[in-house]
Amino acid sequence: MRRWLWFVCGGLFFVLCLLVTSPAWLVTDLALKKLPQLELGTVSGSVWRGRVDTAKYGDITVTDLQWQLSLVGLFRGVPLAIDVAGPVEGHANVGVGGNNTLRLRDVSAQGGIAELMAVANLPSMGFDGGLSVELAEASITNTGCVGISGTFTLASLLGDIDGISDIAPVAATLSCENGLLAAVVDENNPTRVRGKVQLMNNGRLKGQLMLTPAPESLLYKSLSQFLGAPRNKTDFVLRF
Repeated sequence: MRRWLWFVCGGLFFVLCLLVTSPAWLVTDLALKKLPQLELGTVSGSVWRGRVDTAKYGDITVTDLQWQLSLVGLFRGVPLAIDVAGPVEGHANVGVGGNNTLRLRDVSAQGGIAELMAVANLPSMGFDGGLSVELAEASITNTGCVGISGTFTLASLLGDIDGISDIAPVAATLSCENGLLAAVVDENNPTRVRGKVQLMNNGRLKGQLMLTPAPESLLYKSLSQFLGAPRNKTDFVLRF
């Protein structure tokens, strides 16, 4: 019995050593075979903990992508911890469940608006600022989201419109509705931005937001020029 136990322990130790010392390119080669559009820069480290200086998939490029396998995460269903430095600075624990469901936990990301607009090949139109996303958990399939729990925060907003910086900070609660990402904006913010929007499968937003800047503020005057004076003289409505 003791010999059998020592044999099992020795085998487990051998497998663990292979995981720790196996070169990272074993993982990246497998990823390249599964995703032909994926382009990777310099790879370093091991299967257990590795780094890629750049990774490009389609029009999206991330820099300084690092990963680490976690035994604790394995029991939580998210064995892979990932960190990236750009175009957003972020961290996520990642796993794959049944029916090829992508599982995310403890997600945090912070970035700039102009940089993200550039990644999406959209004009920034002179806007910039900072935003962040915090997700306790999320489940996503190739047909849409299954469940999401988290928050989105517009920390700052800059632009050529007078008073535009008065809008931030704005926070929204994120959830999943009928396979679509939904955001409900909490009106506890400087200009009482409130409402609900959904991200459609084509990348467009659907919904409505209202905001109520002070009547004598620069933002009120700017919005009146662009959108016209509000019917009730207080609330501007943005429909998507």
